[in-house]
Amino acid sequence: MSLRILPKRCRKSSAASSSFAPRTERTVSKTWAERSTISDSTESGWMSSKGVPIASLRRLGRSSPSFFDKSPSSLDKEELQNKGMRSFLTSIHKALLLGGSSLLLHLAFFFLVPVPTAWVERVHAKGIFPVLRYLFGAPLSLLPFSFSELLLFSLALLLALALGRAALGKSAIPLFSFLAWTLIVLGHLYFLGFGWLYRRPPLMQRLQLTVPSPSRSLLRETALELAQKARKLRCPPPPLEEIPELSLEAVRGVLPELKAPPLPPTRLKPVFPTGLLLHFGVSGIFSPFTQEAHFDPGLDPLDLAFVAAHECGHLAGFAPEDQASFVAWLALDRAPHPYLRYASSVSALAHLETYLAPEDLKAIREAAGPEVLADRRQAGERFASFRWNLGAKVSGMFYDSFLKAQGVSEGVQSYNAFVLLILAWKEKHSHENF
Repeated sequence: MSLRILPKRCRKSSAASSSFAPRTERTVSKTWAERSTISDSTESGWMSSKGVPIASLRRLGRSSPSFFDKSPSSLDKEELQNKGMRSFLTSIHKALLLGGSSLLLHLAFFFLVPVPTAWVERVHAKGIFPVLRYLFGAPLSLLPFSFSELLLFSLALLLALALGRAALGKSAIPLFSFLAWTLIVLGHLYFLGFGWLYRRPPLMQRLQLTVPSPSRSLLRETALELAQKARKLRCPPPPLEEIPELSLEAVRGVLPELKAPPLPPTRLKPVFPTGLLLHFGVSGIFSPFTQEAHFDPGLDPLDLAFVAAHECGHLAGFAPEDQASFVAWLALDRAPHPYLRYASSVSALAHLETYLAPEDLKAIREAAGPEVLADRRQAGERFASFRWNLGAKVSGMFYDSFLKAQGVSEGVQSYNAFVLLILAWKEKHSHENF
């Protein structure tokens, strides 16, 4: 224990500051740190403007203004904000991990688990898929434009904004997280709204059709009947804006015969701008994310009728291309308007010609007549006027790989396979007028 006597010059000041410094003149210092602090402040004799020893201010924490640039309340608020942001980001990461894991499990279940086709037909095709169609397709049919296009444009804009913020060193985590979550949801919607339909039993099995043997004579006979029918049915087209609705109503009419659930209130959507799909060799597209069927308004009326019915076939739950084309052919063939029946025969004939021998092809074209051939030529030239060769080639390769990934071994060649369905249908309904 040691005693320290303050200098005389500081005794009066020390007494005046007793209210701030509780220690007396004879301060008992138990530690070296306390002795050092008191000694430095008293020996120097420095006082504040109010007579408060600097040592007292130091002990009160006021000798370091830079540390207290912000008030304790603002520091606490900033710390809470930082903690909240860290907690928010942690929650986002956990949610993305959970959502991504669910999509991976869905992918694994789709590609690796041999789910019985009867289960897919009963639970998904007749249960989940029609519900999704009503939840998305019916409300969005009220819009005169394609919501799918708006969604695609919005996602592209958000991605550009997120990349721009990241390039400027700004936080883009919320934007990237939103985009990631959107992709996860769209992934689930694809499989629920379209992908699982590829796992349905084959249409021939569902309709109890017999797989025909496509002999040369059978193909020639069928093509000849289609050519003669097209020549007989040829007539002027209805107004262009009426064709999609006529095709839709034609598809509605054959769904009971195909043992398919009825369609909800819907409409076909034209893509914008005109020729957007045709540039890539595509005439129509079905969006499984929004349950919207689209067509390119740049199509010739002859192609438009069949394309609109084909996309409605996808909307009706027929995912494979050959099945959707068969639905389109059958629906237009039963349509009240003669031009739709004409388009049905011409489109089926165009696909059937790929199976014909060259010598038979000449006879079929003669049976169709020059006017039918002129209509086909005009439709082909209109399609080619929009076509971008490189874009069409790339999109064709992509879609071929996509179809094969879904289990369609023929890829894009499956479009022509609907000829077998026509032959099988003709054989079963031979008593009817083909």
